[in-house]
Amino acid sequence: MLIITSGTIHVYSTSSTDQLFQVSARYVNLISHAPIKIENNDDLLSLVLDGSGSIDDPYLLQNFNLSSQSGNLIEVSNISFSLTIQNNFLNGLTNQNNGIVLREVSNVRIINNTITQTRIAIQLQSSSDNVIGRNTIYDNTEYAIELVGESNLNLAVWNNILQSSSTNSQAFDEGLQNVFQNNFWQMDTFSDKDGDQINDEPYIIDGTDSNTDLKPLTTLFDTLVHKLSPVQLLQPSPSEIRLSLINIVWTPSLDSHGHPITYSIFYSTDGDVSWILIADNLNTNKYSWNINDFEETRYSLKIEVLDDQGFTSEYEMASNYFIEEFVPIQGTQEGSDGSFFRLEGLSLASVLLAMLLVIGLGGYQIVKRILDQLRIKRIVEGVLGFGASKFLLQIISEDESEVETLEGVPPELLRFKYLLNPVRLGILKILFDYGQMAAYELRDLIGIPWGKFTPHIDSMADKGFVVMSSDFIDGKVRNVIFLEEQGRSQFMELQIILRK
Repeated sequence: MLIITSGTIHVYSTSSTDQLFQVSARYVNLISHAPIKIENNDDLLSLVLDGSGSIDDPYLLQNFNLSSQSGNLIEVSNISFSLTIQNNFLNGLTNQNNGIVLREVSNVRIINNTITQTRIAIQLQSSSDNVIGRNTIYDNTEYAIELVGESNLNLAVWNNILQSSSTNSQAFDEGLQNVFQNNFWQMDTFSDKDGDQINDEPYIIDGTDSNTDLKPLTTLFDTLVHKLSPVQLLQPSPSEIRLSLINIVWTPSLDSHGHPITYSIFYSTDGDVSWILIADNLNTNKYSWNINDFEETRYSLKIEVLDDQGFTSEYEMASNYFIEEFVPIQGTQEGSDGSFFRLEGLSLASVLLAMLLVIGLGGYQIVKRILDQLRIKRIVEGVLGFGASKFLLQIISEDESEVETLEGVPPELLRFKYLLNPVRLGILKILFDYGQMAAYELRDLIGIPWGKFTPHIDSMADKGFVVMSSDFIDGKVRNVIFLEEQGRSQFMELQIILRK
């Protein structure tokens, strides 16, 4: 049972401990409001909310009392701004509707809301890179948190979930790399032999991703305690092909008192004894590390979280990353030490020119084909984060019009022949990681001339993978490329098929 009196939530637990918990509820002067439905940027702007919609200064949908027995109480879809939904009280009255629904959105934070008597309290549909934290959810008939469709890289932390009556679990996840950590899930019994207020067994999340909350709480999370939620490194994979950029991605952190936070990234090459700064004062949980001048082959990464009050989190460390310095080319001459000649530091143009002068046109064409295949292999494996099969490399190496004539290629791969182009694959990967990017920055990362870059963008826009609009950046009007849901879902589906 949960009763709100004088700004304090009183929760009577039906577990064997039979405790009475008290958790601060920060609800002051709530405004009664009808259900809120935001279907695009114009709908969001019409609400005239505090904030500017940037990552540093999101729009604030806050301090509402929403009670209704029909329709989703808060529904947000198809927006490109950052949004925080916080300090609201949502009551579905008859358990026939949902509380908060996000559809095809990113960079939304659902923080410190109370949601009761709904069917599903919080549902994310094909929505990625969002945070669900410090919410109190009770008396719901189905899942408290449900992540469906291509909902990936979301974080659910420090939520208090009581009396949601789904069959097996109080959460569902069918996405990829979603993280549940340090939530309180009402259970019949708890086991905490070491007294650290962490249940000894992980909490099982329903769904196709076999997810768990590895450290579920045994008592309700108290927002009066100042904490920074730990981060978890998601990328890079333990083995990386050496490209010019390594994408570093981690779960976002949450400050229990709502303070703004920044991240710093460090690396170590001496077994975690000393650490060297890569970047600091980052306000997003993604960073592209340029390793053109990086000479080491093994390294560790460390993420530090800092709030604006000087409070620092525990470090998240991941060791034994490996950068492959070079890929041997079968059939090339070996050096005196038994190693293959290395191509690092030499431009492809200078190598090909030397080949042409030494071995003639016929030999030049053979070696050029080998080097092209090697280049494609390294690009594809670097983009996908795992090894590329011979079928994938065969498709990418062929002219698109001839792909259907290839023998032995799995038909599920042929469906993605348009995306299996190094340039288009690279564009999708970068936009998948960052959501949007100025066209000039994207072209610089891909590393091709405008004459080759623009036709790819135009073609991808025609197919609904990306969209381009103009915006002011550094005092100039710039074209900005946004990833559409079609592009996001196709890229995720391709990754799933290739991993299988």
